[in-house]
Amino acid sequence: MAKRKPRAEPQSAPKEVTLPTNYPAPMTGMWDVTNPTAIINMVPPTVAQCFLTAYQTKPDIFSMDEVNLLETLENKPTSVDNCIRLGFWKEYDMAQYEDRKMQIRSVIAGICTAQYFYTRYLKKIDLVAWLLTPPMNYEMQTTEALAFGLHQLRDILSQPHVKDGQIDTKMAGAKFRIVQMLDNRVKGAPMQKFVGKIHDETRRAHTKAANNLREVSEMNTMEEIEQRLQKIETQEFENRAILHKAARPVRSLSGDGETVAVEKGKTPSS
Repeated sequence: MAKRKPRAEPQSAPKEVTLPTNYPAPMTGMWDVTNPTAIINMVPPTVAQCFLTAYQTKPDIFSMDEVNLLETLENKPTSVDNCIRLGFWKEYDMAQYEDRKMQIRSVIAGICTAQYFYTRYLKKIDLVAWLLTPPMNYEMQTTEALAFGLHQLRDILSQPHVKDGQIDTKMAGAKFRIVQMLDNRVKGAPMQKFVGKIHDETRRAHTKAANNLREVSEMNTMEEIEQRLQKIETQEFENRAILHKAARPVRSLSGDGETVAVEKGKTPSS
């Protein structure tokens, strides 16, 4: 494996970049000109100058989070603008990992032309601020959305399903589906349990086979090997019996609510 190049010593801002009079203080994060890994030093000088000019014009919007900034922007970013932003931070991470400067052609590859990026995108202050706001982590976003959804489901479950002595069938049905979904998620649906059981038994059988082969390879005499092979054959026969038993036909509910047998490879309706 090739060794990574040692990181360069901190350098001052490129000569082409002129710091604005209201430059962020203290100079930390993406604006830290003494930090070689700061964005202002990772991008080409012309792009860095556009960043600084945009900040000098509207410094307040550069300190907002993603949600508040999106609500504040007069020119809402399009799908192309969002792709450029995602490509920008992906290239930033790659440049950090490979210890090199960012390449704009990698940022906009497959998204837009260089002419659009330099002559239109970088000229809009709102889009520059949007570009320099790091996107939220995908897993964190989905986890937060899931937690919010669970709170909403809990709120639905807390609503009454009996009004004036009459059962609200729609609300009762919604509650039933929520409880059923949560029960399947926590305890596992019947088919999910069935498949999981087969996976567990298969994993155990493969582990035993690997251990058997390792033991055979460590034996010295032919007599020992033959005895061990006979034992392995017996164990394999037992493993096949276990898997056959685990894959026995399961039962399912038919459309009219009756319990019917389901053969392997068939559906209840077949």
